[in-house]
Amino acid sequence: MPVKDFLIGNLLRLIKMHIHGTIFWTIAVHAFHHQDGIYGILTQSIGLPQSKALEFISGYGLSFCLGASMWSGLEIASCAVNIVEAVFWPIARKVLPSDWAPQDEFDTTRYPELFSTPWARESMSDFWGRGWHALFRRDLIFCAAMPLGKLFGRFGKVAGQIGGLIGAMGLSAFMHEYAIASISRARWDYEIAAFFMHCAFVMLFETMLERFTKFKISGIFGHVWTYGWLMYLGKPGMDLWMVRGLGEGMTPVSQWTWKRFVFPAGTLMPNEWLDVFIPF
Repeated sequence: MPVKDFLIGNLLRLIKMHIHGTIFWTIAVHAFHHQDGIYGILTQSIGLPQSKALEFISGYGLSFCLGASMWSGLEIASCAVNIVEAVFWPIARKVLPSDWAPQDEFDTTRYPELFSTPWARESMSDFWGRGWHALFRRDLIFCAAMPLGKLFGRFGKVAGQIGGLIGAMGLSAFMHEYAIASISRARWDYEIAAFFMHCAFVMLFETMLERFTKFKISGIFGHVWTYGWLMYLGKPGMDLWMVRGLGEGMTPVSQWTWKRFVFPAGTLMPNEWLDVFIPF
């Protein structure tokens, strides 16, 4: 792909994901500051009739918005880094000492999209294996999946596959659990770890189901299956973020300035950061 097309593609994707993330984060912040969350917004602000079904569905609305916002934030960061590298690569070749300067032309094939249509995935295995971001894929494979796969492989091929799956998701669980503990009170609730390990067991079930019955989860049912499990299993972890005070420091939408709407991922930033990036 020509560098020009690469830059345009990343810029357009950044703008698209900024709009996407702004919409969902705006809803999430509204829910943070509403006494009854998403349910209160739907029934009191919009005027939908109260019902147990709506209350149940609304309980997962915030989790969905947070997940969509995380996806958008990662995409925006990836696009921004790609653009910066593509712009400064030829400059670096000219101004840096020969020992430091890149020797080759900028190769766009080394910068694939961070996500691969996660919304289109038809099974949990497909979502985690191909749809979600690949930032730590190499680390998870070489540091966990392969070692445990070899260890469990002594008991057979299937046992090795199970060991590799549990190893990769287990390391991912540890990384995310450590991350949340490092930025909040040191209280080990393990909801985040439970999410990843439960996802591993769902993937194991999918593998065993296809192996012994030849039935492969796919199609419309696969979409419902995948995102139903992600929403259901992810809610306790998202609720934990609320307990840890994720929404307490968020500026109410009514107090947002234009900077939050125009700067990429500006809705996620503290006011001090926005003032640095847009000092007027």
